[in-house]
Amino acid sequence: NFPLLGWLFLGMGIGTLPLFWLQRKNLLSLTRLEWRQIFSWTWLAGCISVLSYFFVISAISRGPATLVDALLSTQAFFVLALTIILSIHQPKHLQESINSRSLSYKVAGIMSMSIGACLIIISQK
Repeated sequence: NFPLLGWLFLGMGIGTLPLFWLQRKNLLSLTRLEWRQIFSWTWLAGCISVLSYFFVISAISRGPATLVDALLSTQAFFVLALTIILSIHQPKHLQESINSRSLSYKVAGIMSMSIGACLIIISQK
């Protein structure tokens, strides 16, 4: 399974190169990074993505799929935490406003997802 997944992501990476080339002026105007730095960060993110998919497929092949899927729903906590950290330290990079009302909606949504994940995990025992 992994060689197939690797070829899939390699093809996706090659397929997005023309998009980077066409949008290079927009990308460079948005950031203060050089073109090589943008490409290297994108390549690193792609490698981490392939590695994470490998771990997900490995976990699903070794354990109950409903349990693995429920544990994957904890990703929302990390996204929320990184968003809060980014909104405090670098607010100009966010495209959305972080106020107490929107934050409470996001926390409520994440909590409901987590409660559902816990119920799935409990029902597996």
